[in-house]
Amino acid sequence: MTDDLRWSPARQRALETRPLIALNFHEVPLEWRPQARERIADLLRFGPGLDLDRLDEPAEGPRVVIGWYDGWRDTALFGADVCAELGVRAFFFPITRPQRSGRGTLTADDLADIATAHEVGFHTATHRSAPTITRANLRAEVDRPMAEIERATGRRPRVAAWLLGSRYDPESLGNQRLRELGVEFMVSNWSLERIP
Repeated sequence: MTDDLRWSPARQRALETRPLIALNFHEVPLEWRPQARERIADLLRFGPGLDLDRLDEPAEGPRVVIGWYDGWRDTALFGADVCAELGVRAFFFPITRPQRSGRGTLTADDLADIATAHEVGFHTATHRSAPTITRANLRAEVDRPMAEIERATGRRPRVAAWLLGSRYDPESLGNQRLRELGVEFMVSNWSLERIP
């Protein structure tokens, strides 16, 4: 781990001056959706949703990030609807290639619809972690999904998240490529950080 990834007094001050609370979802079965909606509504009582276009505006209370991971179609469409209904701009991190489970992933049309109210970010093609990105799979796992999301939404993703929630590491080939492609923010298991 490089020194710039360690906890520091500057990071502590940033957390104190711009607190953030995240609630992340991967799959929400039908019978659990009322509880998911209730948890989102409860969390929004603490503060406003995080909007990357309004980061510098003052906020009353901590910023709230609602994240929807992996792009399972039924869960993502539910998430987009409930977050729009509750007035929060959510973050969606879809994988772009169907997995062996046969479960449906978001289509280009779905992504376009979601992007009208929410932030669509990068999460690889086949659900990879940052350390597994190599020169051999860089195009398939990073370049192609970035282009597909941009084509579908009309906007290149400006936020990314890796499988297992790793932080931005400038030594990582995948992170280097995301920076080259214009990604501005990395969501990890415990932070939202601006990519330097």
